[in-house]
Amino acid sequence: MKNEISVQSFGLRVLSSRKQVWKVIGLTLLVCSLQLSVAQGVTFTSFDIPSGSFYIQPQAINPSGVITGFYDDSSGRHGFVRALDGTITTFDAPGSLFTQPQAINQAGTIVGYYTDQSRITHGFVRAPNTKLTPLDFGGGGNTQAHDITPAGAITGSYLVSGSSHGFILTPGGKFTDIVPFPGSTDIAAYASNLTGVITGIYRLITEPFYIRHGFVRAPNGSFTSFDPQQVSVATQSTQPLAINLAGEITGYYLDANGSYHGFIRTPDGTLTTIDGLNLPLVFSTTQALALNQAGTIVGYYQDTNGIFHGFILAPGGTFTTLDVPFLGSTGTAAFAINPTGAITGYYTDSTFGYHGFLRTP
Repeated sequence: MKNEISVQSFGLRVLSSRKQVWKVIGLTLLVCSLQLSVAQGVTFTSFDIPSGSFYIQPQAINPSGVITGFYDDSSGRHGFVRALDGTITTFDAPGSLFTQPQAINQAGTIVGYYTDQSRITHGFVRAPNTKLTPLDFGGGGNTQAHDITPAGAITGSYLVSGSSHGFILTPGGKFTDIVPFPGSTDIAAYASNLTGVITGIYRLITEPFYIRHGFVRAPNGSFTSFDPQQVSVATQSTQPLAINLAGEITGYYLDANGSYHGFIRTPDGTLTTIDGLNLPLVFSTTQALALNQAGTIVGYYQDTNGIFHGFILAPGGTFTTLDVPFLGSTGTAAFAINPTGAITGYYTDSTFGYHGFLRTP
């Protein structure tokens, strides 16, 4: 197993095996929105789901600007899609307790997972025409779909014989089981690119349950393990989340001091730590969550006063704090960015309410 620890610091501190189509429970709502234009032509749009929700998390945005994510209300967790005109459509798998979209591609196909009344988790694929198909492997449920490429390849995880394996399902229906190394468990494939490179997590069965390592799977099926780490500080958990066409990977890791740090891994294996502005290393709560084809990374960090801020890290290394300009906002988190630089996430207000936002360049 290869551990790559060349680390720098920025210093800136399918189809379902059941073949069962579930009718989507949809409700189309017009979004309550607020738009503000700021310097250099940047526009911020606020949006909410007017249904008594108390939490909203925009999770992904496709190249056209269509957003998907989830929200919570008194009845559970539900998925939503926000169209270009601001119209919001909510959806659930029938009878589900919990529906969580994870990704959307250019065609508008959404993948994610849901929990049924028996507390079994199933992946799903939701077509642009709202047709939702369960996605199950291994015969016992507990499948999660995490990402979908523009070509329709889906990556995720499923449970087999008590162990979680990763998978990739190509548009032609070819299923590939992903087990990085002998003795691997708790495996999940989180993202893949159009060249067939996949990234995700695993641990060895001989290791403590909290350990996670990142992996890269090349198109030829070979695996490379990686763990970012600060000098003389052991990494406890590594969480890669996104990969672009160039093979750059971003995510975050937890060090032995309990601090979170973002990272960027280049195709040659170089790992660079990302931390919020002016944060002591022992305090850092920085998570890099997404990157686009240009290599721009977004995420969030918590300052020493406990306030959350979004951030944008440009390919050249310029780190910019991202705070929504809406009156009364108290915190910002950026979750996704598309190829044009449009960013989505949520912000909080003084009443502890959560609202979605869209930032367009």
